[in-house]
Amino acid sequence: MDIDALKKADADAADGEWVGDLPGLGDIRLRVRPLTHPRVLRAYGRFRRKVAADQMTVDKDGKAIPSPLTDEQEDQVDRDVMLAAVLTGWENVTSGKKPVEFTQERAAELLAVEVFEAGVRTAMYSVTEKQAAAQKALEKN
Repeated sequence: MDIDALKKADADAADGEWVGDLPGLGDIRLRVRPLTHPRVLRAYGRFRRKVAADQMTVDKDGKAIPSPLTDEQEDQVDRDVMLAAVLTGWENVTSGKKPVEFTQERAAELLAVEVFEAGVRTAMYSVTEKQAAAQKALEKN
């Protein structure tokens, strides 16, 4: 296994990879981290625990039991994770022909737009699959 290739892959994943040509987003490019990135995994755990803690039930012995998340809660966790850990930048996002700077506030606004959220998901899955394929190729060497 090539150590330099692993280091490069790790550095690339730290800030995410650029993905373009996303359905419905024109020339917008998104920088996203893969699902397997440690920050993304931690964010999923943190947001799922937060939602689950808000709806714990107690059994007859007084033991706390987490309730399964609803589809709406799962979707909200996904959006929270995309905002907190997946989406790390963008290019070619404009408003009135002026570039829109990437900020968490602007990202939150755009993630509320279905086509943009779908683009982030598509980019995230694309980067995740690309990383898995690269890892598999490295393991063959």
